[in-house]
Amino acid sequence: MSTRRSFLASLSAVATATNIPQIARAASADFRIDGEYAYPRIGLVRSVRFYRSGDRPEVQILFASLLRNVTRAQIVQGSEMEIRGSQLWHLADKHNAIIGVNGGFFQGNSFAYDGLLVVGGHQLSPKNTQFTGAAVADADGRVSIEHVDDVKDPFSAMQSGPLFIEPGGRMGMRSHTYDLFRRSFIAQNTDTIVAGITSPVSLYQLAELLMEYPSPFLLDRFDVALSLCGAATAAFFARTGKSDIRDGGAVNSPAVILFP
Repeated sequence: MSTRRSFLASLSAVATATNIPQIARAASADFRIDGEYAYPRIGLVRSVRFYRSGDRPEVQILFASLLRNVTRAQIVQGSEMEIRGSQLWHLADKHNAIIGVNGGFFQGNSFAYDGLLVVGGHQLSPKNTQFTGAAVADADGRVSIEHVDDVKDPFSAMQSGPLFIEPGGRMGMRSHTYDLFRRSFIAQNTDTIVAGITSPVSLYQLAELLMEYPSPFLLDRFDVALSLCGAATAAFFARTGKSDIRDGGAVNSPAVILFP
């Protein structure tokens, strides 16, 4: 078995960062960088462990931090619902992506997409007013996060939500819930796009972490952050040389974001 493929395979509380090369360890009183793999001139994939604090559990976040001016993305529709591992890996291979993350909601057991889904200029599903945000990619692959009301005639778009950090870097969660689930998310500032997956955490707690500690993500602040999906559908893929990092995805998501 590839050691890198087993890297944080379950995002357990105990990291196995020694299993991948190019480790860069760092720490503060509140978090520790367990491991990373660099993509020269593009960005990196990194694992950060945030220590338990108050009512917040220890949280592990596995993510890619990528420069927006050189990073391109595409939104791809999922095919069919499966409960035997994620199709994210197959779609990433098919499109030669280095990073991939699951996203979007589906309706009950039908796997029909719930919310706006546009792929390559073709609208496959209409907006759902319950979900506040969307990941949008233009025809050149430039990706951004927008409030769904601001999305007009996109080339590709995937509605999801909530915007747990609202545009301008404001807290997007109005109340503190204690629903602890694994989360996949995408976030950005002017220069950098971040896509990742977490260990069980509430969206309020995740928003607090990103707003208080942007530096381990290679940012000075987060301007906006969007929850993509959670629990069994949350999945993350990173290509690291000869092998892959594959995490989550017990159930497929109806759409994915790929970074070729």
